[in-house]
Amino acid sequence: MSPEEINQEQQPLDQAEIDAEPRSALGEIWDFLRVRKKFWLAPIIISLLLLALLMILGTQAGVVSPFVYML
Repeated sequence: MSPEEINQEQQPLDQAEIDAEPRSALGEIWDFLRVRKKFWLAPIIISLLLLALLMILGTQAGVVSPFVYML
């Protein structure tokens, strides 16, 4: 294949990406996992998200703090 043919094949795909609406970060992660068949990363990502949620809840002085520190 010549470089011109490759560019012509890729051009509609690039235009479709330009016209597409922006996706959320979670949508991008899901697409990555789905396309690349990396489903084993899902538990790691979920664990990191839960840890981040606990850190956010733990730093706020409130009713939730004693329950977070019990863990």
